[in-house]
Amino acid sequence: ACTVAEVDVDDETGEVTVLTVKNVFEIGRALNPKMVEQQLVGGSWMGISHALYETTEPYYPNRDHGGTDFNQY
Repeated sequence: ACTVAEVDVDDETGEVTVLTVKNVFEIGRALNPKMVEQQLVGGSWMGISHALYETTEPYYPNRDHGGTDFNQY
């Protein structure tokens, strides 16, 4: 699978606008193509929202709960 998002970032405010999202998946035979499409679209938007908005601020109760690199992920 591969997902690529084209975004526009406002240099002054840091606001991100998603222009396009392109997905490529090898799913085999889809028994319900519309449901597969909706799952892929929903997963893409969930990934974008995690990348842009999810955080553990203010690191409650401390920062020790998260990994510091991909080896500890």
